[in-house]
Amino acid sequence: MGGASSAQVLKLGCAGILVLVSGLNDLTIWAMYDWPGGVRPETFEWASHVSICLGRDPHLLDMVAFASVHLLLIVGLLRLPLERWIPNR
Repeated sequence: MGGASSAQVLKLGCAGILVLVSGLNDLTIWAMYDWPGGVRPETFEWASHVSICLGRDPHLLDMVAFASVHLLLIVGLLRLPLERWIPNR
């Protein structure tokens, strides 16, 4: 990120981490994978990071809500005025 300020790099890095844990990849796998028998599973057994938060295997609605919350957090993060607090060096 040549030429970016420290605040911009921090925002982009944290946003990238939030995208990774948001569950978007799990939703994409669920929607795009050619499931055996053509039947999609009812629960996302492989999404252990979401299971930890919920205490059970998530369903589709749980995954959509989980991803939506993370995407809203990303929007909020990118709008933070970090430039005020982090000097550009």
